[in-house]
Amino acid sequence: MANEIWIVPFFGQSHLFPLMELCKHLASRNFKAVFVISSEFSSSIPSSLRQYPLVEIAEISEAPPSDSSSPPQEPSSQPLHKHHARYSQIAVGLDKLLHDPDSVRRPLCAVVDMMMSWTSEIFNRYEIPAVNFFTSGACSAAMDYAMWKSHPLDDFKSGETRLLSGLPEEMAITVSDLKRQSRDGPQGGSSEGFPRLQPPRTKFGPQRHHPACPGAKPPWVEEVEPCVAVMINTCDDLEHPFIKYVSDKIEKPVWGVGPLLPEQYWKSVGSVLHDREIRTNRKSNLTDDEVNRWLQGRSQDKGYLGYSPRENLPQNRPGVVDSPLLTFSASPPVALCSCPHFASPSRVPAFQVRLVSPAVRQSAEPPPPPPSHLHSSTASLRLPQFQGFNPDPRDEHEILAEALEASARPFIWVVQANAGLWPGPRRPALPDSEPEEAYFPHGLDARVGKRGLIIPGWAPQLLILSHPSTGGFLSHCGWNSTVEAIGRGVPFLAWPFRGDQYPNAKLVVSHLKVGYLISEDLSQTIEEEDITRGIEKLLSDEDMKQRAVKLSAKFEHGFPTSSVAALDAFGDFLGRKNKASCR
Repeated sequence: MANEIWIVPFFGQSHLFPLMELCKHLASRNFKAVFVISSEFSSSIPSSLRQYPLVEIAEISEAPPSDSSSPPQEPSSQPLHKHHARYSQIAVGLDKLLHDPDSVRRPLCAVVDMMMSWTSEIFNRYEIPAVNFFTSGACSAAMDYAMWKSHPLDDFKSGETRLLSGLPEEMAITVSDLKRQSRDGPQGGSSEGFPRLQPPRTKFGPQRHHPACPGAKPPWVEEVEPCVAVMINTCDDLEHPFIKYVSDKIEKPVWGVGPLLPEQYWKSVGSVLHDREIRTNRKSNLTDDEVNRWLQGRSQDKGYLGYSPRENLPQNRPGVVDSPLLTFSASPPVALCSCPHFASPSRVPAFQVRLVSPAVRQSAEPPPPPPSHLHSSTASLRLPQFQGFNPDPRDEHEILAEALEASARPFIWVVQANAGLWPGPRRPALPDSEPEEAYFPHGLDARVGKRGLIIPGWAPQLLILSHPSTGGFLSHCGWNSTVEAIGRGVPFLAWPFRGDQYPNAKLVVSHLKVGYLISEDLSQTIEEEDITRGIEKLLSDEDMKQRAVKLSAKFEHGFPTSSVAALDAFGDFLGRKNKASCR
């Protein structure tokens, strides 16, 4: 069909979900969107998308044949990584779809995830233009490029700040920025928490996504060379200077077409959004209604704390007293959470935390002044693999648990199965007689009582994001959850670990000015005091909260108008290219 656009996502929900939404936007412009996926991910596709007008799901299920077209196999001592096998599967499947004489299909163009940019070569063989899609924001790509083109970075002095030509002054880099990126190791991390891959010894698949070291040439620069344009999952309201910078440097059209969040998200501004209406195939130990009732219970604790001295505090909650959420609050609430997509529980410790309505320990010291307004939300926190800089993944869980207990604030902690469990048969430090708990909280639930809601498994993040009882959040700054939170007006406590999380955090803290870093030196292990101090610093800053609310107001009418215009411009661009090719 002349108006077909094929969309090729990378593996993982944080890559699938945005491109599902892109399919809908393209279909609404009378393009037929063909979503090309491995059949392995068929269950991730909601029935609503399969039934969406002008959207087709093309599943590739065949294993690559054992002939010359197959990539060379790894030695038996190093079996082919399952993702590399998927690359081969997609490559052979795409070639068959395009080469099938019984169904000659020539899409108008292909939109390929940056992590699948190698497929551009397949489409180019059939003279089909490819557009690369960045799942993350523009700031990450812009900073990678600017650091590459900057002066040599090996002579950086302690305390020095160096401007990046073409980028806003507040994005200047420091020695700490270089130390953070260096900590990532030679692979530079991976996008949105996807597991790190060793470079494949095949002709399929990405070598890596981020620079090998600070100041190195970003791999994406070469990956976009075969494409005719770039789409980025962002909008002008958030990242205009970075979108323009990337476009100027690669000398190709670059459109901010996001944030590509569920359409219900954009239609529910100002109301509570229920995940069950969007992510129907998710299973949790608690229903949306149960989580909502717990949140409602926090918002109904009103009027009895305020500035009351210790002797006037209620005595029926030993050690901890809930405070109200409105003008009588002792302090605003804080929310911390996570969305660990495709994390392997046995190897990648992941956790979610959401602190909701405020609470304080009984103390003779008066609480901080109450806020005048609360408009709060939450976002993403994930513990990735701790390679090199911290060999024991349980430390972060233990430190966070201690901080949550010490902060005395109500919270929701969503703990993945086996989170914090030492990868392998047994944690070496434990004596043989000591059993190892399968997952956190290691007794935290009993110690905090009703103040904490601890959920093993998955939790309704969008519901908690949109609930008025939810406040600021501690986040690793994965892109999808970051934009979800920004749209609901929440300030950040940023705790990035790798890859694009660092520039995302810098965008939030330095450019948008709606958050703090959990520590000025993220190359060092984060301690309990860093977390508790960061929470209090965030919650005491009313100006920060107002900036977050003001930023969210840009989205009060729904999907960004700049992104609507960008998608229209993309359609016009394809129309011009199609006419030119027909001459």
